Amino acid sequence: MRCLIDCDPGADDVLALLFALQRVELDVQGIVTVAGNVPLEEVTANACGVVELTGRNLPVCAGSDRPLVKGRYHASEVHGESGIGPLKLPQGLEHRVNTNFIDFYMEKLFATEEKTTIIALGPLTNVALLLRTRPEAMERIEGIVFMGGAYGTGNVTPFAEFNAYVDPEAYKIVFDSGLPVTMVGLDATHETLISPQEIANLRANTPESTFIKDLLTWYCHNVMTVYGYAGSHMHDPSAIMMLVHPEIFRTFDASLTISTQEDYTRAHILVDRSAPRKNVTVTSGLDNEAFKSIFFHTLEKYLSKEDL
Repeated sequence: MRCLIDCDPGADDVLALLFALQRVELDVQGIVTVAGNVPLEEVTANACGVVELTGRNLPVCAGSDRPLVKGRYHASEVHGESGIGPLKLPQGLEHRVNTNFIDFYMEKLFATEEKTTIIALGPLTNVALLLRTRPEAMERIEGIVFMGGAYGTGNVTPFAEFNAYVDPEAYKIVFDSGLPVTMVGLDATHETLISPQEIANLRANTPESTFIKDLLTWYCHNVMTVYGYAGSHMHDPSAIMMLVHPEIFRTFDASLTISTQEDYTRAHILVDRSAPRKNVTVTSGLDNEAFKSIFFHTLEKYLSKEDL
């Protein structure tokens, strides 16, 4: 599957990238960053660092540094000021391309007749701007799979998930695009849970596997401290999982709209399962044991051959 990853790394985005780059099903053509979990410079540096850590030769292009309408909104209390807490990634600055992100998208989308899937792990600002300014891009997009949103309880307000809350205007553009869209929201991702003990049991004997274990350890502790959970949810890796193992998810098709009002309903997603035109495939849950088995097995590929 030919794909581009649009993300705001962020601890769980970093884990999602590490997961995606070990999946042979995914032909990742590049990474576009967007301000979200932390500001644009930090998320772009983290994306470059992941590419360098994994030894890949992938271009990283910086995208939007703010939402379409509202001011910047970040989640440094969860991800730390750098996006990955006290951890450090290699620099990897040579992977950053000095190209406008719209031009980067168009170059990659039109490089071949094969259509490309966009995997969006952060706010949908970049994707919305692409669709609004270059509508011809839609003929080369296979579909959009994004992590974000919730039709149940949010995590920023009782009604809104973080990525949706950052830029609901962008969500509206994507929902109304007519493209095949899949939402991997909190209703599914909150069914993932990795415990501190499971993380402690992970082996680590390479720079990559050591970083993964250290990041999971820090992120899990921080999430438990901030939210009081019994472990850490793997939000962004769930969007990657939906592409490579959709059979472990429960889904339904529905018509989705999102509130862009400046009140307590902002970024609340309304679901109409009976509408004649259904614009989004919605994930409603998943098999956590299957998720963990696949996730850990994939990340074990970063161990040395002797330890497999």
